[in-house]
Amino acid sequence: MKIAFIDKESLIYIGLVFLLYYIQFTSWNGEYLDTDCFFHALRMVEWFEKPSFWEQKMWWSNYPIGEISHWTRPIYIIWGILSLPFLIFYPIKEAVFYAGLLICPLFCILSIIFIIKSLKNILNYKFRLLFFVLLATQANFMKALIFYRPDHHAIFVFLTVLVLYLTNLFINKKDDKLLKFIAFVLSFSLWLSVEGIFLFISFIGFMYIGYLFFGYRFDYIRKTCLWYTLGVVFCLIINPCYQGWFYLDTGRLSFFYVIVLASLCGILEVAKYVNDKLKKTVILFVLFCALFGVLYALGLLKSPIDDRIKAIFIDRITEMKKINIYFGAYPFVALLFGGFYLKRHYKNELFVYLYISLVIFSLLMLFGMRFLQYAGFYSALIITLFIQDRFINYKKCWGVIVFVVLLEYISFIVNLVMFGSVFDKPLPSIYFSQLDNLPKGSVVTDTFFTPHIVWYGNRGVIASPYHGNVEGLIDNHNILFSSDEKEVIKLIKKHEAGSVYLIDT
Repeated sequence: MKIAFIDKESLIYIGLVFLLYYIQFTSWNGEYLDTDCFFHALRMVEWFEKPSFWEQKMWWSNYPIGEISHWTRPIYIIWGILSLPFLIFYPIKEAVFYAGLLICPLFCILSIIFIIKSLKNILNYKFRLLFFVLLATQANFMKALIFYRPDHHAIFVFLTVLVLYLTNLFINKKDDKLLKFIAFVLSFSLWLSVEGIFLFISFIGFMYIGYLFFGYRFDYIRKTCLWYTLGVVFCLIINPCYQGWFYLDTGRLSFFYVIVLASLCGILEVAKYVNDKLKKTVILFVLFCALFGVLYALGLLKSPIDDRIKAIFIDRITEMKKINIYFGAYPFVALLFGGFYLKRHYKNELFVYLYISLVIFSLLMLFGMRFLQYAGFYSALIITLFIQDRFINYKKCWGVIVFVVLLEYISFIVNLVMFGSVFDKPLPSIYFSQLDNLPKGSVVTDTFFTPHIVWYGNRGVIASPYHGNVEGLIDNHNILFSSDEKEVIKLIKKHEAGSVYLIDT
């Protein structure tokens, strides 16, 4: 018997989630987990204090000049709604802080509900349990859902699950109306963060495979791209860049993506007049290459990251580092098992979608570990499908089950032996208690400690852990490391620095 759209199985897993969050709460030090969380909260506070349709500069970083943030509004709309009940009892800053603690639990629960709805017709209850076990043993996936890490990752995990659910519905019903809703969800994911474009690429890649091999109409692809483009345009209209609607930025939703998607729609319109599938595929390939060639020649495909901050900032970010044997273990095993499964089940449309998504996010993971949790999600599902298939046909795969459950720990030990490991240590609370006693003026400090300075010390900073703050990152680095005293004095005056606060991490 179902309760609303939540069944008993979902309630059991939700109960386990509450238990997990209770365990996290008992060992919580009362702080957010990383720098993004504090800066998101600071932007939320400022939006409450100074409501504006337009993007605003963050005046507390690159002080007093300010910093233009690459973050868009979806997380703040959600965060703001969650903050409203707290505003009845707490000041804005405290209300925002407490509301932030609800973001990951909320989207974790929503993800569970839609995961179970998605898996009902492809996995029995025993292997659904195995799937959740494989997710829970992946520390790098679970990190996205820690309750004191309010960030966009938990929301993006939910959108990944929602697209899977809707794709499964479309495969079973072939209803054009579902494509509109899928396109809306995909456009929202791009509005949330630029990695959303890869969810779109995964889905469109699957739809084209469906056109080639599963009898899908080419119109499915055209309509999805058109609705997706319209959704992206709508999101840009209501949340333009600080520099304006027509500013080109590959690091966030901007007019750049409108140009690319409008061009894609035009290419698909041209290709619809070609009936032969092979000729159509060749024409599409040539036109896509021409499009990206033009974009490259015009300099529009440039990275949003300035080369000058790579050594002093980007190389210090864990999410931007390349994978090793520990982080790549699950995707590698899933690609291998998935290849074996695909030989027997190449007509399984949903599995084809999953495998395409895994390949895309695994390739992205080679360039940066920020895509690891999404590759981990697809990995767990593909491995589970493979094991269920082996169990049904051979009933001798307990060794494989034990192996994949222990894979996280096996790969971690191998990595520890080969490369060693560095564990993040929590900062002593004394660092936070001293911050409200800092002298007036901005603070020169380690880039990744700047959010704490602003949040607890109410002081401006020069650096901030964002690639858009090129000026502040370089100036802060030069103040600390330049041997030119005149340059240092000039930079101190420029940023009205009142103190240098260094910590021993």
